[in-house]
Amino acid sequence: MKSCSTVLRGTLRWLAIFGIACVVFAALAPQGFYRADGPRLVLHLLRENPVWPQHPLYLPIVIGFGRVLEALGIELPPFDVCRVAAHIGTAAGLAFADVGMQRLFAAGKAAWRSAAATVLVATCPAVVLFGSVVEIHGVFFGFAGLSFALLCLALPRLALPRTSSAAWSEVAFALLAGAVSAVATAVHASGLLLPAAFLPLFVSVVAKPVDGGHAARGRALAVALSFVAAHVGLVFVVADPFGASRFVEEGFGRPQGVEHLPRVVLDEYVLALMPLSVLGLAVGFQRTTRWLGVAAFLAALPYCAAALELLVAEPEFGAYLLPLALPLAYVCVRAYAAPILVLAAVVASVLGLATLRVFAPSAEDLRYRADLSTCIGEDRGMIFVGAVDELTNLLIAEPALDIVPLDEILVQAPEAVRATLPIFDAKLRDEWAKGRRTWLSGGARALLASDTDALPLRSRSVLAEHLDAQYEWRAVSRGSCELYELVPR
Repeated sequence: MKSCSTVLRGTLRWLAIFGIACVVFAALAPQGFYRADGPRLVLHLLRENPVWPQHPLYLPIVIGFGRVLEALGIELPPFDVCRVAAHIGTAAGLAFADVGMQRLFAAGKAAWRSAAATVLVATCPAVVLFGSVVEIHGVFFGFAGLSFALLCLALPRLALPRTSSAAWSEVAFALLAGAVSAVATAVHASGLLLPAAFLPLFVSVVAKPVDGGHAARGRALAVALSFVAAHVGLVFVVADPFGASRFVEEGFGRPQGVEHLPRVVLDEYVLALMPLSVLGLAVGFQRTTRWLGVAAFLAALPYCAAALELLVAEPEFGAYLLPLALPLAYVCVRAYAAPILVLAAVVASVLGLATLRVFAPSAEDLRYRADLSTCIGEDRGMIFVGAVDELTNLLIAEPALDIVPLDEILVQAPEAVRATLPIFDAKLRDEWAKGRRTWLSGGARALLASDTDALPLRSRSVLAEHLDAQYEWRAVSRGSCELYELVPR
């Protein structure tokens, strides 16, 4: 009976954390996108296209989630489907993190520490951001949190004797943790680095000076090897680690030099994970927890190196370093007294809310959406867009339209575009036969009117000349929304 009541209490605690986190993320979520990937992800969902090379599992998960909602009679626009998926993923990651923290911290008087660690993870600015916006990292965090929890269940408590069957169960949990971390890598390729992120957990076992330490350290080594073996072995089955590493080496076409490392560390580690980032490293200056501070530093190194290779000009607000919030929260609770932890949670909450304000829609966006809805009215059809802000506002304000970014056509070779023009014309005729309309946004019109066919938009003149010859452009603009309707000559 005691075991059943313990399981029941644990389940209710998990559900409470999950539910509260979902509600908070939904309440905080801005009516806007985080970065340019967000609109493309929503477009993929609209088209039910599951292909995203570096992160192959995210879109199948979100598309499947959307179908489940439809089967339940819940109708949400694609933007909201992706956003709710991020809420659920991050909330699940927090609830799993709490399971792990309970396992790491002893029961009794120290039980508050597991709750404190969970609160520190939940208030981390990067966690707040990616639990609220449309991005892959929110869904990814759910798998990272589950892997963390399983690994915490695998780690031995050094003060307790272990039977051979218990030692085998530790290895089994470690293998499961490695398998889940491999799946996390298929959701987002940064999961490749999860073994590094969890280094402080192993160091805490090896360095903790308690009775039975030598035997437990041996078991901890077995757990570590099992975890890494499962991670490395399965990651080649469910993901493409070589493709991900090539992408890291190339960055976004413009890898940065080491002279940019201080800025990357400041933006992606120090500020995005503040104050966990600073407190976690400061642990290294305390005699009793020095090795935990060193482990926290070593865990951050590969993440900062990857961020240096990937990022260009704009900060990503800790997107690639998100899993580090889990071990950093553990390290901080191990090292600091309650008043410092409370202050850390307050500071993190303020920073998290301030970060979300960056992605709130501007007054211009809101005005454009209102003018757009007035222009479109109740009509439906196809619209070609040429600017990122047009795409983002259309996906939020008019998701029922068939939205086509013009650059998807213009990046193709001129001969390929020329060969598909009859298909293009037939598609427009089919739209008109169904009573649907066809528009070009102001940004699309500006792209076609430019005077260059330079890469990557090398087919501009081919499409522009064809549209001028075959169709009329009728302005249907209103206020800040510039639209042109295509009609046959």
